[in-house]
Amino acid sequence: MLKIEVTRTASEESIHVRMAGEIDAPVAQYGVAALHRALSAVTPPTVIVLDLSDLKALAAAGARSILGFADARVRGGFELRLVADPEGVVTEILRLTSRQAALLVYDTAAAALRLAAPPATSD
Repeated sequence: MLKIEVTRTASEESIHVRMAGEIDAPVAQYGVAALHRALSAVTPPTVIVLDLSDLKALAAAGARSILGFADARVRGGFELRLVADPEGVVTEILRLTSRQAALLVYDTAAAALRLAAPPATSD
């Protein structure tokens, strides 16, 4: 079973999307369609932090769907940051499935969100 949780951060400049459970072939299209619906009202240049650290399983079809979602959002003007164990199986499947040579993955949502925060100003 796949669970998707979307939270707007306090700064209103980023969205934290946490996916938990399993994304196998039958769930892949449903999961990505749910992501698109959940983020349909979000406009660029919002940072989307896609947190995959609670995924228990990710099939190649699921990885292709997630990467397609990421590509579409980046082409649409969003900045997308992935969160997963850098040495874990989810990251490895994403890297093997990705058409890009390098895939930037953060080890925690806090690290990805911290980079999304606006710079501090001094008065």
